[in-house]
Amino acid sequence: MEMSWEIDMTATHVTIGANVDFSEYLERAKTTGSVGEWPVKKSAKVGDRVVFLIPSMHGDLRAYGSIAGEPKLGSWGDSPRYFAEVKDVHAIVPSVPIALIRQAFPDWAWAGYARIYTTVPHDLSEEFWQLIKNPPLAYDTQDPPERIESVVSRFIRDTAAARALKAKYRFKCQVCGLTLPHGDGQHYVEAHHLRPLGRPHDGPDAESNMLVLCPNHHALFDLAVPRFVNERTLKINGKKHSLTLKHAIARSNIRYYTKHVIR
Repeated sequence: MEMSWEIDMTATHVTIGANVDFSEYLERAKTTGSVGEWPVKKSAKVGDRVVFLIPSMHGDLRAYGSIAGEPKLGSWGDSPRYFAEVKDVHAIVPSVPIALIRQAFPDWAWAGYARIYTTVPHDLSEEFWQLIKNPPLAYDTQDPPERIESVVSRFIRDTAAARALKAKYRFKCQVCGLTLPHGDGQHYVEAHHLRPLGRPHDGPDAESNMLVLCPNHHALFDLAVPRFVNERTLKINGKKHSLTLKHAIARSNIRYYTKHVIR
């Protein structure tokens, strides 16, 4: 696959769209030169690069392009978002699974959550593009992978803190109260970090930064949809929800989520 950009100082953003056949957008680009407006960070600039993450069963990076207009304020459901027109769009062939990005950058917080949009950290940009240009050919094969010994540096979560907090809520979602039994009297629920772990957020793995959520509400938080009305109340798609609270959430983490994750 040939890429039209050299690795340079231009910022790279990842945008995300609906689970659609992206070939329709590529055909539109051949005719109009544009795929329309897509969600990006407010800080995005004309000429910055954009990579499209299109949700499928696992999520793939399907295409790349460049920002052609200044970001404009719009809305995504009930939440304000910035959108910018993207032109010069080309398919990434083969597409790159988001799982491969997670493997390559285990400390990049966004890759673990695949939020609605992000900017690739500058120190990862060159390696990110090299991975897209030259994905491992054997990634999706049925052959057993070659094994090698290596030493890596990974961010280790204190899972004991999350387990203790889940137990405090009797494994029930703080938003809707849902619990998912899965046999032998056990129940499933997830812990969400308001200030994400790992780079660039470096959030603490502590109760004061966690919410106990069902998979549905965890996914909404990963997409930065819920908004805090106050410490005990959320607004999700226009409806208010009261949080069940049995632990203290640090106001600084709520402010961080509101300022740096939602935007």
